[in-house]
Amino acid sequence: MEHEDTTSTLAEPVTNEDLDGDDPETSEAVAGAKKSKRILTRREKLILAAKARIRRMVQAKKKRTDLATPDWLKQEWEKGTEQKDLMADTLLSLNWDKAGFINEMEKIITSRKRVTVKREVGWYSEAEMKTDLAWSQSKIAGAKSFCTDPSRIATHCRQGA
Repeated sequence: MEHEDTTSTLAEPVTNEDLDGDDPETSEAVAGAKKSKRILTRREKLILAAKARIRRMVQAKKKRTDLATPDWLKQEWEKGTEQKDLMADTLLSLNWDKAGFINEMEKIITSRKRVTVKREVGWYSEAEMKTDLAWSQSKIAGAKSFCTDPSRIATHCRQGA
């Protein structure tokens, strides 16, 4: 009985000489290999990890409701990319502390809320103040006395009307 050699022949390794660009198939393969993703910096990786943690934090919890975050935090997360970046920076600055993060976000959100005051400016008759602005009689009387004050009469009352 003769034994046949059953060892397979191994492919030869690719060398730099093989990749010199003469062969169109190999040059396209090399060009494709060079187009890799940009390497993220350490800070970018930390921001992505913080965003992932916050996303998991604000997800609805079915069994562990003690881990649920407040609704206002979920609403803040859903506002958009800028808010997500701010929240991720906050979590990083607090060294990944969940309780501290929630407290800090509450401070940031409450300090950001602004009260807008509608300023009513214009020339109004007594009837317009009552109907258009829905002012009470006492408010109308106060506005009239304020505007007819001798120090303001030139700027607050219509001339020649």
